[in-house]
Amino acid sequence: MRISIGGIILLDLIHRAASLGAHYGDLGVLPRADAITLSGNKFFISLHMISGLPLVQGIIFLTAGVFAVMLMIGYRTRLAAIASWVLLLSLQARNPMVLQGADIVLRITLFWMLFLPTSSRWSLDRILGRIPKPRTLYIVSVATFAYLIQIGVFYLFTGILKTGTPWHDGTALYYALSVDQLVRHFGRFILSHPVLSSALTHFTINLETYGAALFFIPWKRGFFQMVGVLLFAIFQVGANISFHLGLFGPIAIAATLGILPPYFWDSVVAPLRKKIAARGTTGLAIYFDGNCGFCKEMVLVIKKIMFLSPGTITETASSESGTLSLLQEKNSWVVRNASGHEFFGFRALREVFRHSPVFFWIAYPMQLPGVRDIGEWIYGRIAQSRLQICLPEDISPLTETVTARIFRMGKNVLIIFLTVYVVLLNVGTAGVRIIPRNMEWIALTTRLDQSFNMFAPAPLTDDGWYVIPGVLADGREINLFKNGPMLSKPGFFPVSYAKPDALARMYPDQRWQKYLMNIAEKEHSEYRMDYGKYLCRTWNAHHERSEKLLTFKMIFMLEQTPPPGTPERSAQPMTLWQHRCFENIPPPAPRNVAPPTNQIP
Repeated sequence: MRISIGGIILLDLIHRAASLGAHYGDLGVLPRADAITLSGNKFFISLHMISGLPLVQGIIFLTAGVFAVMLMIGYRTRLAAIASWVLLLSLQARNPMVLQGADIVLRITLFWMLFLPTSSRWSLDRILGRIPKPRTLYIVSVATFAYLIQIGVFYLFTGILKTGTPWHDGTALYYALSVDQLVRHFGRFILSHPVLSSALTHFTINLETYGAALFFIPWKRGFFQMVGVLLFAIFQVGANISFHLGLFGPIAIAATLGILPPYFWDSVVAPLRKKIAARGTTGLAIYFDGNCGFCKEMVLVIKKIMFLSPGTITETASSESGTLSLLQEKNSWVVRNASGHEFFGFRALREVFRHSPVFFWIAYPMQLPGVRDIGEWIYGRIAQSRLQICLPEDISPLTETVTARIFRMGKNVLIIFLTVYVVLLNVGTAGVRIIPRNMEWIALTTRLDQSFNMFAPAPLTDDGWYVIPGVLADGREINLFKNGPMLSKPGFFPVSYAKPDALARMYPDQRWQKYLMNIAEKEHSEYRMDYGKYLCRTWNAHHERSEKLLTFKMIFMLEQTPPPGTPERSAQPMTLWQHRCFENIPPPAPRNVAPPTNQIP
């Protein structure tokens, strides 16, 4: 779970970076001053507010990426998890208009990871001996129980909140899959088969409402937990190939990986790994310094993660006198292939990659001159400090001190309190308020605030698309939205109100789709002016005086989904916003050109 969550954070940062200036800069769609004024929440603290310059935002993004990589590899895991959590909350607080349900699941999963022993397996902290080896495969604690409760609450209330009639008469997926902004090709296939759509509707609400009970069955616990995780994983994969949901599916799957029992890794993953490893190239031998527990652990980890052949030899260099001399002379591990050729340093690592049946392709870029030189330099630095990081093969846990015992008990009390708090918080989303308002600051400060109302109480029946007719200085009227939300597509597109062939392709990604759907809602109308200013700045910065944008309208073509079996309704234009890019400059009259037949008069 640690590796997958770290990878998702990194992937999320990469996706967000494509709109770095637009979403997080002062010249974007939400300047810092307006973000503070419009959010109106003093508990949302954001380090991203320190500057509106894209360069500074990029540095913060890069810092978050470094901590995400540290979390993935398990290096100083506790620090990496805390820093990743703080920076994630900061990022989400900077522009709430681009957030979606996946962001809630990611931040609460990362929060509970702060209390879990996520570095106990497959981590550099474990290899370096910073933490003791776990005594049992099953780790049971107050924190693991709290994490299990959170996952159960997530799915349970996702189902409970689906109280609308469509979820009980079998038409919910019909309405959800009729939202053209979200649907994929596979979703259209389901939509074209009403019986299948109805069956999947009932399956969805029943799985969400009752499926999490599998995690708490005491009899054959490991088996039922594995079945539950796999069922929800299949469900999320199906949802993500039917809808454009961004990272929701991967995040929801990653959040449940910590529930998988040792039974799964022993009975499913281990045999699969052996089958893959059996396809690897044979004849490889790896020799390391026998006096270095770190070296031994690293070699064993490399053998596992690279799926090297079971016949791969991993021995101490002292087992062969000649090999030991080479190790001491080169100050490096020794890798020997089937032909008897010996490799050292970074070249040895490349040879190991070359023998991997999964990662063999990485060996090709590793031989490039620049990559090779950097790799050799890094390996040289590690080799020089090897004696400082060589640790015993195992570290037994020290006797718990009184202070440590008091800290552990205090932490457990806090976890129990927050677990109960989260349960009551979700009960409140179902209409039964238990937590008093003067205690809501706890959820807002920790960002444990959560409401799993995806497609609840019923799927939306509103769909539509944007048309932004703008008037240029030379009198031409164009549709700005055809240039994309960021105006990144060059050209002067005529105004047309006809429905686009693929609504989902109008948006660069799910962040932009969510942002534009949010500002289309009445409750977020205050955010429209900033988007208008952004369009003016962006367009006019790249066009000559005669092509400057003077005025435009933001029109949303509202299309409502009719009940099953009834004719489609024509879209109705809704003028959301009118904007003037310049003051004291009257806009010229549009050219006297006959409007297209599909244009609204």
